Amino acid sequence: MIDRFLSEREGDKSEATIYNNRSHLSDFADWCADNGHVAVGDLDPFVLLDYKNHVKNRVRKTTLRNYISTIRSFVGFCTRMNLTDEKLADSLEFPTFDEGEKSRDTMLDFETTKEILEYLDRFEYGQLRHIVFGILWHTGCRRGALRSLDLEDYTPGPETEKGVPRLKFRHRPEEGTPLKNGLGSERVVNLKPKFASIIEGYIDHHRKEVTDDYGRDPLVTTSHGRPAVSTIQTQVYSLTRPCVYAGSCPHGYDQEDCDAANYNQASQCPSSVSPHPLRRGSITYHLKNDGWTYEECSLRFNVSVDTLKEHYDETTQTDVADALADRHFC
Repeated sequence: MIDRFLSEREGDKSEATIYNNRSHLSDFADWCADNGHVAVGDLDPFVLLDYKNHVKNRVRKTTLRNYISTIRSFVGFCTRMNLTDEKLADSLEFPTFDEGEKSRDTMLDFETTKEILEYLDRFEYGQLRHIVFGILWHTGCRRGALRSLDLEDYTPGPETEKGVPRLKFRHRPEEGTPLKNGLGSERVVNLKPKFASIIEGYIDHHRKEVTDDYGRDPLVTTSHGRPAVSTIQTQVYSLTRPCVYAGSCPHGYDQEDCDAANYNQASQCPSSVSPHPLRRGSITYHLKNDGWTYEECSLRFNVSVDTLKEHYDETTQTDVADALADRHFC
């Protein structure tokens, strides 16, 4: 029955939606089998509630809503096939949120970032949104810094003395690409080889061969040339909608009736974020999970140590000790 449900949705839903629906329903089917529920007719409100509690212990609320959205759609399909009671889907309620709990205006958490990166790797590898989100996350740079990058500002690993791929941020106000803190913002940022491969894939297959008004070759391009800051912002808003990367809506909206499903209105989605929460999430991740010092982060992200301590550091002494015991980065 799951395969029939997914087949019905093919063509109407995106590949990412079908992929996530399949993942959620595979988990549901495994749980049902482990608990003796072998047929659709075994489903009742208590079974659905038990599964909800099972998932709730593993994921955050917004992800739980994605699971529930999929299960409700599947149960609704079964109802249309006269296999379940017509009110069964309604018995599976979405989790409630406290005021402000849905919003990630302050910081994009790493669990969500990881979901988005996995989606990009699978469905938009090396494309514009991948490169925009990836540079913002991996370097923690500001929108203007991303916009300022030229093709020559990327250096592959084999061309550097240490064999490490790099991006160079340069302040060029006379050519329309200033950095926020002027010459003090100029810096060289090392990249993980995996992400460097994504940049190279973008350059080879998706980058537009265009120049800007000053004859420079932007690294990130649109068909019109160097992207505007507003374009970068809209790219991030559009990508951080759960209906895009998770394939379902944690807020219970139908995409066909949701204004935020429109690319140009993506910022209206309660879960979408602008580039700044992505920057803040990257900085916090480095401090909390990767064991970086304030001084290291200050250089990489072009932010003072005092500002880091006041606005970005959500770590504890235990967090730092745990991080240093097992350093890693996505």
